Amino acid sequence: MVSYSQVLQEAETRVTLPEFKPVGLFDDSIKIKIPEGFVDASDFRQIPDNQEVFVAADSSESADNSIIIELVERLEPDDPDEPSTDADQIAVRAHYEEISSINSNMSRAKVLGLVPLEVSLPQSTTAYMITGTQIAEKWGKHRSEDLMYLVLALAVVRLPEQSTDILISFNSAVNCSEEALRLFTENDDIDSSVLLRIGLLQAICRKVVESLEVVNWDLFVN
Repeated sequence: MVSYSQVLQEAETRVTLPEFKPVGLFDDSIKIKIPEGFVDASDFRQIPDNQEVFVAADSSESADNSIIIELVERLEPDDPDEPSTDADQIAVRAHYEEISSINSNMSRAKVLGLVPLEVSLPQSTTAYMITGTQIAEKWGKHRSEDLMYLVLALAVVRLPEQSTDILISFNSAVNCSEEALRLFTENDDIDSSVLLRIGLLQAICRKVVESLEVVNWDLFVN
């Protein structure tokens, strides 16, 4: 049986990446590159101080296609003797579940893969990408015709010395038919078009994390 991880890796190889542009975050304390066509959401709505939000220029009034960079307190393991890799993956899943629970019922959310990422930061830094999809109602509606896939690729960059986790979430919405809902719920099947969307988000996620640069480490001083 082919795993989702294998399928999504193959999907990544079939997508064409967009052009990227450099942006500064948190008063230029962090620099990354994001896809062209995304605009700063703070230009038209209030954003929390610990977040930077970019939305697709053609959907600036929705979160259907968005990139959110968030600085949060680093999640530590309940067991201090937990192996570091296990502790990292537990923390990554916890971050993913918290974000997913905001969007829809967790019983209809599926994690498809969790993999390490390369990042050009101090050696103590670890980074992971967790990818999943879920079914949600559009704008809180409950009719079957108002269902959609929410695709989420979440990168978690863990900075132990700064007691900080950097969350970079890539969100995209895809219309969902009743048949797609049935297959998703009963058989774990996902539309091929959705798989390609996930592959694209994963490829973008890797590119953005590779470009991540901390210019001012004082950003993380309490």
